[in-house]
Amino acid sequence: MNTNSDFEKQKKVDYLAWEWLPRGTGFWTWFIIAIYLWKFSGANLDRAATIGLGIGISAWIVVKILTVFIGPRIIYLNLWEYGCGCLVRTIAIELFQYFAIAFICALAIKHGDFTITTAIIFFIIGSLNWLLISFKNL
Repeated sequence: MNTNSDFEKQKKVDYLAWEWLPRGTGFWTWFIIAIYLWKFSGANLDRAATIGLGIGISAWIVVKILTVFIGPRIIYLNLWEYGCGCLVRTIAIELFQYFAIAFICALAIKHGDFTITTAIIFFIIGSLNWLLISFKNL
């Protein structure tokens, strides 16, 4: 009886991770593009974050359409158990996204783009914005 309950709990977690995949993909796309453009292509932080936002929103739309077409039945396939599910659950972990916001703030302080006060304000606003987007999942 306990095994069945654990199985159902795991499927619920898998389903939630599948539902959160588009948002996580959009966030990580924004993060990677913004860091790349800012640190490796020489764009200023504002421009890099804006371009990353546009590409992140595009990635969110594409992944959202894919998750709607594929549907939640993917969590019952062997593909989910052997790699796909682990990747989806990792992308959907929201705590990592707060660490990413803190990372950008620390990097901006280190390179002189932000003062400590500006970085703290940026972190608070970024975290609150992400919390409001994620609030329905709490």
